[in-house]
Order: sequence, then structure tokens, then C-alpha cells
Amino acid sequence: MAVRKRENAQKNKKIVKREKVEQQSSSESNYFKYIFAVFAVLLLFYLNQSPPAPVAKSTSRFQSGPAIVTTWKGVSREWAESWISYHAALGFTRLFIFWDAPENDKETIAWLNSDPAYSWVVDNYEPDDEYKKRFWMPNNEVDDFEQWVLPAYGVHAETEITARQSLFAARAAQIGLAEGVSWLLHIDADELFWVDEKDASGSAKRIFETLSEKRFTHASFMNDEILPETPNFENEQLPKTPFHQRTLFKRSSSTTFSQESRAVGQEWKAEHDGVNFFMGYMCGKGAVNLQEYNLRNPGEAVVPQHVVRFASDFRNLGLITLLKTLGMSYQHFEVPVERYQSAAHFYKARIIHYINSDLDSARSKFGFREKFDSKIFDAKLATAEEQARFDLWKKNWTEEEGMPSDVYYNNMWKAVQEEKNTGKNQAELYYKKTSLVNPKKLNRYLQAGAIYRNNDIRDYLLKLSKELHSSSSPGDLLKEHNSRAAASKHKYSTCSRAPHFQCDHKDCCFHLRSPMFTFEKRLLGYIRYDSFEWWKKGITWPPRSQH
Repeated sequence: MAVRKRENAQKNKKIVKREKVEQQSSSESNYFKYIFAVFAVLLLFYLNQSPPAPVAKSTSRFQSGPAIVTTWKGVSREWAESWISYHAALGFTRLFIFWDAPENDKETIAWLNSDPAYSWVVDNYEPDDEYKKRFWMPNNEVDDFEQWVLPAYGVHAETEITARQSLFAARAAQIGLAEGVSWLLHIDADELFWVDEKDASGSAKRIFETLSEKRFTHASFMNDEILPETPNFENEQLPKTPFHQRTLFKRSSSTTFSQESRAVGQEWKAEHDGVNFFMGYMCGKGAVNLQEYNLRNPGEAVVPQHVVRFASDFRNLGLITLLKTLGMSYQHFEVPVERYQSAAHFYKARIIHYINSDLDSARSKFGFREKFDSKIFDAKLATAEEQARFDLWKKNWTEEEGMPSDVYYNNMWKAVQEEKNTGKNQAELYYKKTSLVNPKKLNRYLQAGAIYRNNDIRDYLLKLSKELHSSSSPGDLLKEHNSRAAASKHKYSTCSRAPHFQCDHKDCCFHLRSPMFTFEKRLLGYIRYDSFEWWKKGITWPPRSQH
């Protein structure tokens, strides 16, 4: 009996000891879990609270700061001077200009390279055969950013301007990252970055500084579009550019959802032979914070997402094309919040698109084309050699798609050709019918908010041009405008405080439905629901995180 008691006692001691060991082990496990959780929280706090990425010191002749990448062809000297001086005065410190047919623009390129008024900010590139062999060929032994663009666009590079623009944007991003560019914005020669201030000098720089302070990796700026009132530029006292001659603009319905404003767009299409109110895109343009993105995603390529954004992840471009080819729905693979933060400007900072600005430009644009097809990304246009070169990525080739307002472009081309063959005025009649605003409806459109008058861009350009042409050192004066500190901060929107409503508009721009645009799509959803008061009963919408 005593033996059994001793055995039971020893057994109980072993059980108690084992329980203590297990409790100790469990406590240690919980302790390590707690330490790990605290570490994770501290890491996230550090990523959110740490200072913005320092801008790399410029290793080139250009100043550090925000930059623009653009693709030009056949741009006149007067046009180039206006566009360059405007953006330099706003605070952009480097303008990457890739010339699409440099052999035809030698005189303009030489002037920009040699004139000290502009050479300090203009960075010209003339892609030739050697350039294309270096950057447009599949090569897994180099770290060129283009290697992440070629699967989707390589086969189209020689036939589609959009493909070349994307490849040029990737080159500018890689150069800019190494040479002190902070933000890189991608816009065209017929677009201006507009900041709603009477004195715009330095205003763009301030906007991008604010975004950098908040550690955003990406930003988007919505766009408006000109509305011509006459077929051609009629003010003989002003320079012959749309920046000076056009002051009436269509307001994007992507961010204004009043019933009256939307009705104008529908009315326009019905009265203008099916031509859309907006002739171009409606999803804005994007910029990427090269230094911040590199800090959060070290060693990864910066990849354009079509020509309207920079991708949140270097894999996006090929993934979207592959999903499209497989007939799968767009699903946004998760990009951790530590790696990607985007802001959207809807109002104070915008892209102004001077598309189809006058009849003479339309005649020039369509007159030399013997054939015209509004479809883009037709791989059959590539040579057999080009198709074979990129065959390894065939499943990723961007598929054929239509242009915005293809009704207008197809019919305008036909009208120009008929005019050439008959000597009559078919192009003039079609341009007037589809592009010009009816003076009798002008006031109603203005009151509805569908269009607006803006003289500030023209007036600022005229004032700036007068100062530069009267200065003995226009380059130094332009640098002074460039370095000015804008007085005000501008509001931007983020989704950090907005309700996580999953909108699914059927009439959104195509690009807003792609994975890259989940963020902007949500913001547009909030604005639309707020306008139409579609929120569920009892929901109160907090401020849109506007700062």
C-alpha cells in the first residue's frame, strides 16, 4: 500500500512537473508570440512614421526634383517653347523628351540642346537603331526596366505609338531613379499639368513635395478636355498654339456627377452623329515617386501601366495581359500597404488635354494616311521577324483594342480624304458638326457645370513669355520661377478614411476597371454615391481624407 502511494506520489510529481514544463513552454510560446506581435506593430509604425525617402543627389547636369516624360513628333518651335517654359516655371526640373521621328525634328532638337534658356531642363533622346537594339530586345542578362514592358508591348513597338511611349517611360524612370528625380509624370505634347493658382510658378513642385512628405508612392491627376469654339485659331495677336487660343474646357464627368452635367454629355452624343462628348480618355494621368517606391520595393523595376499610370507592382503589366488572354476576370493580387500608397487629385491639380484642337491640325493628322484603322495593338502589323523575336511572350502580347471616339476618328479621316480628292470642304463641315460647341447652348452648358471657362493658363503663359523675352538672361529667370515656393497646399484624396464600398460601375473608363485602378475606382465610387445620395440609411460619410 505504501509502495503504491509512493508510486502514485511520484507519478503525480511527474504529472505536475510535466504540467509546469508545458505551462512554462506555453508561457514562453505566448511570450515570443507577444514579442513578435509587438515587433510587427513597431515595424508597421516605423514604415508609416519614418521620414520620406531622401531624394538621391543628382549625378547629372539636371537638378533633383519632379520630372515629366513625354514623346514628341513634329512639334513646332512655338509649341515647344510654350510647353517647356510653362512646365519648367511650375517647378519640374527635368523634361525627358523622346523624339519619335528624330530625323524629322533635327532643327528643333538642336535648338533645345543649345539654347541656355531651355537646355538646363530639357533632356532630349533620339532613339535610333542602336538604341532599339540595346533596350528593345529580349535580354535576361540585363536589369533594364524595359524587360518588364517588352512582354506586353515589344511586338507592337514599331507599329504602335502607345507601346513606344510605355518603353520610353520605363527608360526615363530608370535614368531618373539613378539621377535624383523625385516624381515622374507621364503626359503628352498636347497636355498641360494645370494647378489652379493665379501665379502657378513653383506650384507643381509644392504639390509633389507634399505628396512626398506623406510618403505616397503613386499619384493620379484627373483630366479635362478643350471644347473648341471656332474651327481654327482666329486671334492673330496670340501665338498659334491651343494653350493660348483655347480657353473653354469640358469638365470630366468622372468626378462630377450632377444630373444636368451628365445630361449634356448624352445630349451632345445624340446631336453630333454619335461622337462622344469627351474625345479622349477620362481616367487622368499618373505619376510615380521613384525614390519612395525604390525604398519600399528595393531593386524592383518601375513599370508603366499603359500610358496613363505607373503600375503598383512590376508584374502588373504582364499579368493583366495574361488574365485577359485567358478570359479570366481582373483580380488584383495583393500589394502590401507598406509597398504601395496612392493619392488622387481631382480638382485643384489636373491634366488639361488639348485634343483635336483645330481643323488644320486634323487635316494634317489624317491627310497623309492612305489607310486608317482606329484599332490599336494589332500584332499582325508586326513583321514576321518581330513576331518571332517576341514569340516566347506571345501569351502576354497586348490584344487589339479600339480607340476612344473611334466614330469621330474614322469619319474625320474619310472627310479629309474626300476633301483632298474633290477640292471641297468635307473636313471643315465634319469638324464643325462634331467638335464645336453650339453658341446657343453655351450658357446652359456652363450653368450645368459640364464646361467651364479658364483664362488663367493663357494669361500665365502670356505673362511668362513676356518676362522671358524681355530678359537678358531668360534661362536664369525661368530657373527663378522654377524654384519659387508656392504659398498653398492642395487637397488630395486617399482611401484611408473612406468607407470600403466596392463599386462596380459598368460605364467607368476601361482602365479604371483594371487591377491597377482599384484605388481610383473606389474614390470615384464614393463621389458618385455621395452625389446621388445612394448611401444606405444611417451611413454618414466622413471627409474624403482631403488635406
